[in-house]
Amino acid sequence: LTTEPEEEGGDRLTNAERERLLKLCPQIDLETAMMYCMDSKEFFYETLRVFVEEEKSAILQQALADADYEQYRITVHAMKSSLKTIGAMELSEKAKQLEDASKNSDTAYISEHHEGFLREFQELLTDLRTLQSGA
Repeated sequence: LTTEPEEEGGDRLTNAERERLLKLCPQIDLETAMMYCMDSKEFFYETLRVFVEEEKSAILQQALADADYEQYRITVHAMKSSLKTIGAMELSEKAKQLEDASKNSDTAYISEHHEGFLREFQELLTDLRTLQSGA
């Protein structure tokens, strides 16, 4: 993270914005997120907005309830990619492990790790909604 003050009104995160993001969303690796978002503050915030609005946890839950492991794999793959784009690297890796388990029909792994993954995912969504609300 840069320690030099950024211009106000530019398309780069200011130090104050970086500090707020890191405080409210400690799950996010901001450097990685900004790399995926072309170091554009506007693009990053738009990506976060879409991530929150189009979150897929209900689809994932339904796929598991229906034992539809192909839909589960597709959904968790999309979640993995979205999580990586916003810099939630640890959670993205957990999604990858669930994706791999669904590819390999490892229902025991999915049963053991699904709820924990969703709990962490919901915590991230809560943090991002707090960030978006300006609280």
